This record gives sequence, structure tokens and C-alpha cells, in this order.
Amino acid sequence: MQKQFKTARQINKLKVIEAAEKLGVSQPTLSAWEGERKSPSMDSLEKMADLYGVTTDFLLGRSDAQTQDYKQPIPLQSLPAFHGRPVWSATYGWLLTGC
Repeated sequence: MQKQFKTARQINKLKVIEAAEKLGVSQPTLSAWEGERKSPSMDSLEKMADLYGVTTDFLLGRSDAQTQDYKQPIPLQSLPAFHGRPVWSATYGWLLTGC
């Protein structure tokens, strides 16, 4: 199964050097991940998913869907559990919740 690191970067119109800088890695390291010569750590994989706005399953080639399809809104009574934490919105991107 081919990994989707390069595809996710290109979807976001980022150059390798820009993405590497934002991920805190060198350009050769990111190129090695994209060329499947090396594998990123779990922490780096999660940073990539956050930067590119995709799921880790998409990056690993385990899913064709780029993002999770959440059809149900978060119930208002559940918002305190998310206080101050980032939440993904397909419409607005990453948001911080507050009460």
C-alpha cells in the first residue's frame, strides 16, 4: 500500500522545504518519508496529519478519505469536555472550543 505523504503535501500546495520546516524536520528527512525510504515516528505522523488536515489513515494509505466524515454535530452538553482543545471543522478548519 502506497503512503500518501506527498499527495497530502501537494493538496496543501506546500513545497518540500516549507512542509519540512513546519514539521520541524530536514528536507532530506521529509523526502525520505515521501519516497518510502524511511518511516516517520508516530509523533511525526500525527504532526503531518495536523499540518495537512488529513487523517493518519489517509497518510498511511489505509483510507481513501482525506478527512473523517462527521455527520453529527457535537451536542452542546458535551462542549465542556472539549474546553480549550482543538476541534476539526470541515467548514472552518481547526477551532478551539470554549464555554
